[in-house]
Amino acid sequence: MNRFLCVLVIFYSILFSGLSFASDIDFPPGDFLCDTNGSKDFVVQFQVQGSQKNPVDPLQALIAKGTGNGQDDEDVLWYNYEDSGDTGTREHYFKELDLETGVWYTIRIEVEHQQGNQPSKLYYYWVVNGVKVPPHDLPTAPQKEGEITNGQIGFWGSEVINLECGEDVPLPLPPPEIPDLCEVFPDVVQSWDGASSLQITNGGSKIYGTANDLGKVGFGSVSDQGEWQQACDDLKCIADSTLLIPEPIDMPFSSGDYKDFDEAQPQIPEGKYREINLSGGDDIYELIDGYYEIETLTLTGGAQLKVGSDTFIKVNRFEIDGGASITSPSGGAAEGLILWGEPLEQDQAPSITVSVETLQADIFSRGSVTLAQGAEHTGSVTAHDVYMGGDWLRRVADNCGGTTPGNYTLELFPLNGISLTCEDQHLTFQVKKNGSNATDYPGTIEVTNTAGELQPGGGSYTPDNTGELNLSLGQREVSTVTVTGCLSTNCSGTSVTGNYEFVPQKFAMESPKGVIAGKPTSIDIFPIQCNEQGQPVGIPSDEYSGDKTLILSDTTYVEPSTDRNASEVISIKDKDGNWIDAPNSQLQLTFTGGSDSESAKATAEVRYSEAGSVSYTMKDEVCITNDDGDEECKEIIGEQSIQSRPWTFAVCEPKGNDISGTSESGSFFKRSGEVFQLNAVPIRWVNDGDIEPTIPIEVSTFCNQLDSLETKNFYPDLAPAVNVSLEAELHSPHVDLGSEDTGTIGSNIEGVPVDGIPNNTNTSGPVTFSSLKWREAGSISVIASLKDQADYLFEPINPGYRSVGRFSPNHIAMLDEVDDPGDVWIQWEYADGHSDFAYMSQEITHRFKVQAQATDDTPTENYGLFNDDLISEIGYMAQTQGESPEIDFVDSSRIKGTSIWTGDAWPKIRANASTLFVEMTNFSLLRKVGTTATYTLPDGPYDNDNAVFGLKTTQIVDGVDIESLDIPDLGNSEVNIGQTLPNQPEFRYGRMNLDDVGGNTGQELRVPLRVEYWNGETFVINTNDDQGSAFNAANRQCIQVIWSNAADGSASSNLVSDGEQKVSQGSSEELHAQHSSGSASNNERAQVRLWLRQGDTSPQMNEAGIVCTADSGLLVDQPWLQYNWRDQGDEDPSTVVTFGTFRGNDRIIFKGESELFAN
Repeated sequence: MNRFLCVLVIFYSILFSGLSFASDIDFPPGDFLCDTNGSKDFVVQFQVQGSQKNPVDPLQALIAKGTGNGQDDEDVLWYNYEDSGDTGTREHYFKELDLETGVWYTIRIEVEHQQGNQPSKLYYYWVVNGVKVPPHDLPTAPQKEGEITNGQIGFWGSEVINLECGEDVPLPLPPPEIPDLCEVFPDVVQSWDGASSLQITNGGSKIYGTANDLGKVGFGSVSDQGEWQQACDDLKCIADSTLLIPEPIDMPFSSGDYKDFDEAQPQIPEGKYREINLSGGDDIYELIDGYYEIETLTLTGGAQLKVGSDTFIKVNRFEIDGGASITSPSGGAAEGLILWGEPLEQDQAPSITVSVETLQADIFSRGSVTLAQGAEHTGSVTAHDVYMGGDWLRRVADNCGGTTPGNYTLELFPLNGISLTCEDQHLTFQVKKNGSNATDYPGTIEVTNTAGELQPGGGSYTPDNTGELNLSLGQREVSTVTVTGCLSTNCSGTSVTGNYEFVPQKFAMESPKGVIAGKPTSIDIFPIQCNEQGQPVGIPSDEYSGDKTLILSDTTYVEPSTDRNASEVISIKDKDGNWIDAPNSQLQLTFTGGSDSESAKATAEVRYSEAGSVSYTMKDEVCITNDDGDEECKEIIGEQSIQSRPWTFAVCEPKGNDISGTSESGSFFKRSGEVFQLNAVPIRWVNDGDIEPTIPIEVSTFCNQLDSLETKNFYPDLAPAVNVSLEAELHSPHVDLGSEDTGTIGSNIEGVPVDGIPNNTNTSGPVTFSSLKWREAGSISVIASLKDQADYLFEPINPGYRSVGRFSPNHIAMLDEVDDPGDVWIQWEYADGHSDFAYMSQEITHRFKVQAQATDDTPTENYGLFNDDLISEIGYMAQTQGESPEIDFVDSSRIKGTSIWTGDAWPKIRANASTLFVEMTNFSLLRKVGTTATYTLPDGPYDNDNAVFGLKTTQIVDGVDIESLDIPDLGNSEVNIGQTLPNQPEFRYGRMNLDDVGGNTGQELRVPLRVEYWNGETFVINTNDDQGSAFNAANRQCIQVIWSNAADGSASSNLVSDGEQKVSQGSSEELHAQHSSGSASNNERAQVRLWLRQGDTSPQMNEAGIVCTADSGLLVDQPWLQYNWRDQGDEDPSTVVTFGTFRGNDRIIFKGESELFAN
């Protein structure tokens, strides 16, 4: 699951392409473990177990050897060997000497083959949780260069397993996003469905760890053995619907390929398996990684399976019975093992059956879990149905809090005290649950005392609804009394003890309330004694007043019982304003009184700059001469208890990284959804700081002062038990939009345990939240406080807050119109009648959507609200692929309608600030211009076979780039710089073509019309243009008389179309040429060229002898169908029409008649 590889960086290597120690290894004579082609890029991946033997024996190495004819070069790609002094350094590529003993590592070497004589590049990685990472926490992967053998290469490994090689070796399955296990397993056994059931099938079954140990379980029903059944914490099991949990998120099996289980290989690598069946024998198998998908896992007989810490196994069917076992690598109980049952695609419900004497794991099944045949299971079970036929089920100890035994603790204040024999010592007991005052404790507090009298008496007490109990202890004789208290539900684990001294006279010093570490607190000191009536009274000032030198002695550390910060001690300000440290110091104070009979009083200040419960003793000796002239001396002693709380919590990044960035300025911190850590550090009071406990303290300036501010006594095991928690609210962005706040907190901060983190989790501090996530963008205000604003030593601690950021999206994702249910839009909106294509230079509407997303692909709603300069810029890409030469349409100015989309293009409202939607209504791929701008050259067509249209980031901010880059840089094909749009267009170079025709004088002649496109070799009819391209001849034409036999050389002719017409599958028969004869004999003959207008401009309009007519308001504007017909530039289509092609009876054609048809 989670493996932390903590090793030193000892990783230097020397590059050679030869091999000097092949003789040290018995190279196998048979087949290689795998082979691949060395003249291409390839990957080698294998697993090895760390060893610290020096030298490593046997040798761990990976060797490559050419296998082609005449090729026998051998290369050592990797080895783990400590060279002896007499052999020198071995020739190799990568040498690894610091693998942690017993830990399995997945090693990955990627080789990039270079062109020509350039040496190949080799990169070295570890694979952790399905992701390749540089080893030893290096910033980049180590890289080497060398002449790897060309041709076929075979690989063999010494003491390595699972060796794979090839052009594409898949990474292991990454672990899924595991739900919060404390939410999945809050108690020992539960479900989520009101139709679920717990069935007790064995009369002797026992379940320990139900909610509050009261026997209630979160199921729809319980089926047991009758009223006598007391299976749940020795009580009758009762179904309680309020304990049903939300159903955990579905975690289906991945779609990856299955691995084959090799029975001969005891180390099983992570991956997806169809079935693993272990049936005993002498073999011991081991899951050497953290995450597995095994559809059927069966352990029978004496099968032994070892698993590492926090192993996660997803199953559909799991059975373990007989003498089979699952243990840690050392043979003890498995640690952090999760068995997770999910249905298969065919909806086969999961089934988990445990029939062995001992198994420790938390089990989840979306189907059933059965504990049978004397099973003794340690862990929690969550399933739809649970069949309890085993001996017992006991919740494993964890940090989830909840309802496990031992979550209730007891505190006593004060733990020490000095009282007069004529007064009572006040005692306060406080029941805690997970560090907070317990409001639901069901038991009693049991109290005993060695002497004296407790009021009220009885010995067994019920605390109030806040978990508090107040008692008084009286003792009329000089002595020391011990008081012990414990909780009835767990007396041995919750016992607390206090010791109280009763004396005839003392210094009365009330324990001050609200003491804050580092802040001076005023105290009054009275010398008092018991009078003859048994009442406490002050010692008269005539007996005790003036300047006194007192002894500070016996500093006692109560909670914690030892001092973690020796530099911080109790200090009292003397009469001259000097701070005097206890113990073993003399303190001068001035006692004054109003009259001789009144008690004297001294006023001072006490300061303690640490946290916890401490006390100190103050002593003085008073001597008087009696009537007999003898000196009588008596000791006045006083003890003051100080309950000192930290002032607040500083919120700091463990490595000291800057976390002050916001959506407006500052530094980048983490990607949205990326795991991060924060420390909650208790600190002492700083001058002028607010002390009202409800006031949060801004703590961003304190992280660089922790050496002097941290209260280290907050952390030890014997310190007051509290739980620290984090909360968060949005800090930025915030833009005033009137009534609605801008920005969203997203899914709030994740990774904070439901009950917080106990203060003693790390007894040397600080309190670390190591698995935090925030799936939004911007910055958050993180507040650190005690869980539920609980008290620390009966006093609250000021919450500490600061901004944490900047969080920026993990990536920009391109949305597909098909997969975007939130809106209906079309990426390429072609003209009506154009079936999935557009003509070059024809303007169409083109749209795209991109979305800023977190690591889990959820949208980051705040991104568009960032400062525009902090948003990555997006540019357009359009280029050929596989053409020679390649064409960048953008750089060659052939793309119209696009721009660079900067931060100001993103929406500035919260509703959709995660998504940039761009609509270009005038987008086109322009025609290729010839040597002059008057004509264009046909090329293409361009579609997804030979061109690619997409997006790229032209300026990357905070590493926010478009994901899944697949468009190469034309200047460097090895580097991808853009992503392909989900839907690709087709652009065709088109033209409208009119046939030349001839006929009788005065006839109306049909002029065949075709719309054509260039197919890469010639023009062909465009059958995909169906009711798309249009034409209208009325007053939209030009005429040129080529020749005429009329006396004035004129000809009356024009094109007609009966209004606007459209082509049908690329052609039309609806265009005609008319001729009006000017002669009564109808023998007028003429030849004319007629142009059908397609654009506002065309070369023939400026030529002499050509007459053009056009109604510009009704012009069919299709300039993309013009063409360079006459080498005059792109112009409207035209036809040459000859009227009078027949003579005589219109059936005889005279041979040799000139200019019958024009060219």
